[in-house]
Amino acid sequence: MNTAVLWTGGKDSALALHRSAGSGVRQLVTFVPPDAHFQAHDLELMTWQARALGLPHRRLVVDHPYREGYERALGELLASGIERVVTGDIAPVDGHPNFIASCAERVGMSVALPLWGVDRREHLRQIIALGFDVVLTFVNEPWLGAAWVGRHLDAQALSELDALSRDNGLDPAGENGEYHSMVLSGPGFQTALEVTGRTLSAPPQHRLEITGIAARSL
Repeated sequence: MNTAVLWTGGKDSALALHRSAGSGVRQLVTFVPPDAHFQAHDLELMTWQARALGLPHRRLVVDHPYREGYERALGELLASGIERVVTGDIAPVDGHPNFIASCAERVGMSVALPLWGVDRREHLRQIIALGFDVVLTFVNEPWLGAAWVGRHLDAQALSELDALSRDNGLDPAGENGEYHSMVLSGPGFQTALEVTGRTLSAPPQHRLEITGIAARSL
């Protein structure tokens, strides 16, 4: 079945892609607003990621009203020959059914959610164990401060996130917007990526402004 992975460049979509190996993945797809800009997920870095993964990266514009916009974009994918989309979503948002699955159902497209219902801490442990290099690109107070911007997700970071979860209720996987991430290397990557940048702070939010991207051989 011709499949596209819905791509943010972060840890969850990267693991979802890994779990979908051998399932007919033809491309990475990112839904973008008309101005095509994200604070947490750098679009240029996504282009580098796709190149490192050896997959085409397609951007589809989604405009207001959003549900109709997503349905139009999914319908466009279906018309181009993509029969299934894979999403890295892991849990309901505010108790609502999965948004992408709901939109896809209306246009007759299949959806796979390989991470749905995963235990948050086990999810992060698997990402680290598989060797994904994950960098935090955006954090929100009061859960995380500016010092977390640019940190890599490793065993030490996971231990600290666990402690913060007990102290301030942070979701270790960042499911409530506590943080966002981008993946620089890992399973499926033919080259590893390196980024340079600076932290931009506008409390309660802090983000990584990427100023340079390079690839190196693995």
